[in-house]
Amino acid sequence: MRLATLEDFPRIELMLRGYLSEDEGEGSPVLFTRKTLDWYRDLTRSYLTGSQFGVVVLGEVESEAGPEVVGFALSGESGPPHLDTTLGKIAVVWIDWVALEHRKSGVGLGMLLFGWPTLVEMGFDTAMMSVREGNPGGEALCKAFGAFPVEHHFHYPLKETPRGIR
Repeated sequence: MRLATLEDFPRIELMLRGYLSEDEGEGSPVLFTRKTLDWYRDLTRSYLTGSQFGVVVLGEVESEAGPEVVGFALSGESGPPHLDTTLGKIAVVWIDWVALEHRKSGVGLGMLLFGWPTLVEMGFDTAMMSVREGNPGGEALCKAFGAFPVEHHFHYPLKETPRGIR
């Protein structure tokens, strides 16, 4: 595991494409569009340049050719303002993605653990990661990391008048 640098950005962009493509294929409401890719690219670049507080960790495994990057984790603030909450300052784990052939090897957990000290140095007290219901790998990762559920989120369409309101 290692912290990413700006020199890693082209490789991270390829992994972002893989993540978004896979996520959309699994039924995520987040679509793989140019706008979505640009949003994640901009967030990644802001963490790498320090314009926002965050960390990008690369997961590496040894291969015959040397270290091979097989995943990445993107964690940090979601943008200004950096809010104080009852849980302290919260870092968002945006992505913790590992290439399919290296899953269940500990790389995902390793990346989160590796980034932890940097997030603490940046002043975060808590990390929050959303996992889509029915994603056993994501749920297992959260439990292995010692995470616990805090609240449920409800979605409602803004184009419809809520029931009971006229």
